[in-house]
Amino acid sequence: AFAAPVNLAGKEMHQPHMLERCLVPLLGGPPDEMAEAYRRASPLSYDLRGMPPVLLAHGSKDPVVPLAHVEAFRRKVKEAG
Repeated sequence: AFAAPVNLAGKEMHQPHMLERCLVPLLGGPPDEMAEAYRRASPLSYDLRGMPPVLLAHGSKDPVVPLAHVEAFRRKVKEAG
């Protein structure tokens, strides 16, 4: 996926339309009731050591996934080696 969300637990993803259309049906409830499910569904919450090379691409006009997600994931991948 191009520029997939990597932190579903982050408040920037908790916009009403994202919660209603995507996250609540996928994770079984709102983040305040299902915090652990949101964390487990977030790639950013995992140890990325040993991960194979990855290509990250993000459109500058993406209205859904904040650029901060890709930047945070890039940092974590780089730190993991």
